[in-house]
Amino acid sequence: PTVDAITPEVLLVYPRSSSVVLPNMPITGDSSASICLVESDIYGTPVYNGISFTDQSTSSYGMSTSYSISTIGSLVTNASRYVRVSVSLSSDSTCSTSFMHVVEVRPIGANFTKIVPLNLTAR
Repeated sequence: PTVDAITPEVLLVYPRSSSVVLPNMPITGDSSASICLVESDIYGTPVYNGISFTDQSTSSYGMSTSYSISTIGSLVTNASRYVRVSVSLSSDSTCSTSFMHVVEVRPIGANFTKIVPLNLTAR
C-alpha cells in the first residue's frame, strides 16, 4: 500500500514572524503515516538555513500531526522559503519510500518598517 497527505501549497507569514504552523493534513491510503520535514529549495532539494520543526502532537485518526516551522529571527523577509514534506508508511520512519510535497512559506502584508503611524486628533 501507499500513503500520502494533502499538504497546503503556501503558508503565509508576516515578514517579522519567526514561526508558522503547518496544520494537520488529511492522510490518504492509511490512517497514519510517517511525516519527514526538511528545509529545501523550490525543487525539494534539501538546504539548511536554520529552520527547525516541532511536532505539535495533535494527530488524530486519518490526519497528520501539525508542525511548527520556526527560526531565530525572521522566518521570511522579502523572499519565500520552502519546506519539503515527505509522506510515507508508518513503518518507514525515514521516509525513504515517500511522496514528496514542497510547501512555500511566503511573506505577506506590508513591511512593518514602512508603515506610517496613524495619529488621531480629538476635536
